[in-house]
Amino acid sequence: MPPPAQNKVDAAFIRSSSSLVSNNILDIGAPAGSARNPRLFEFVKKSGRGTGLTNGVVTTINATVDVVYDEGECLGTVSFIGQAIIEGDAGQNFAFCGDSGSPVVSTSNQPVGLLFAAVLGGPAPFAVMHPLPEVLTQLNVQLF
Repeated sequence: MPPPAQNKVDAAFIRSSSSLVSNNILDIGAPAGSARNPRLFEFVKKSGRGTGLTNGVVTTINATVDVVYDEGECLGTVSFIGQAIIEGDAGQNFAFCGDSGSPVVSTSNQPVGLLFAAVLGGPAPFAVMHPLPEVLTQLNVQLF
């Protein structure tokens, strides 16, 4: 049996043109600076379709998480390495359904991650993000 895959990102990219898309993030503005890895206990924010603008703190870096995909996707449980965990302010959900793919930025708008999963049940809901430099590397793309 082969060793389990070392999954790092669950993301996709579509080729586009800067004339067709904006570099502004709704309710946040333009990203500032180059993509970098998130820092432990760093405050971050994101704007997503499901929850709008939310704030949180990075509580874990370099985490391994198991994500259960819907039965219809035929993937079952997939493990991801090198992830960052975010808890929302005051126990609020940082993310919800519809927020996947949202960029996560620092308080100074520096891009640090791409949101891709959330755990909503239990006493401490949290979200999972891919560190943005790894996403860019895996997809072989750059920020404009």
